[in-house]
Amino acid sequence: MFVVMGVLSFSDAKIEKCMYSTTFDPQKMEGKVVINFCTLPVEFIDDAIRALEDAVYCGLSVAPYVKIVGEGELMEGQEVPKGYVGLVTVCSITICGVVLKRGIPVNPKFGGIVQVENGVPKRFTDIILYKSSTIDPLLAMLSQRLTSVDNVVKNNSGKILANFHEVTMFARSSLESILEELVNIEFDGVLEVGEPNREILDIAVEDGHVGFSLIGGTNPMAIMQERGIPIKCDAIAGMMEFSELVHIEDV
Repeated sequence: MFVVMGVLSFSDAKIEKCMYSTTFDPQKMEGKVVINFCTLPVEFIDDAIRALEDAVYCGLSVAPYVKIVGEGELMEGQEVPKGYVGLVTVCSITICGVVLKRGIPVNPKFGGIVQVENGVPKRFTDIILYKSSTIDPLLAMLSQRLTSVDNVVKNNSGKILANFHEVTMFARSSLESILEELVNIEFDGVLEVGEPNREILDIAVEDGHVGFSLIGGTNPMAIMQERGIPIKCDAIAGMMEFSELVHIEDV
């Protein structure tokens, strides 16, 4: 739940705040990124790292950069409990923040579940509008165990977490250029970019707009949960300097 000045706020306000706070520069590989954070018992850390690696190598994470936070260390003002370890991953809202900072206004619409068949994302099956929820939609769906991300890892079919955004159709070419730039530095979280006024993944867009869908940054946590790792997850947990993260291969 996100609260501003004591007033209950919907998740779209939190997303917009994080987008405007993003300072990450893909060319310099520096600046602040939006993060997700989870804690788990320290004895499960090796299993959790394997889940992260599987998510990265199967294209089910936003980026292969992580941080391990030890017990007793502070993360967003909260101390990691004794016997636990924290994991930081990159949130897909970072991509929206980069797009915004390049002068393209982004309209965050919703988070949901996407059906994947034989490695191809087909359609959204469940959605929660950001403007209608006080908690992150992907976190809500994760808590309801609606995913089968590990099945996508193993069999190329299942249900993954994703989100949906829109930009004006006049920015489509610039949007694609920015997303390609991000892909070149392993920010691979793009599911699909639509054509002007055309639906994507069975979702219609507003007139004069282009829709684009991003991989949910909490998919690695979904794999952990599906493999029986007890985790506590906080989506869109805050901001972090990119320099504090390391590539998964270096963990």
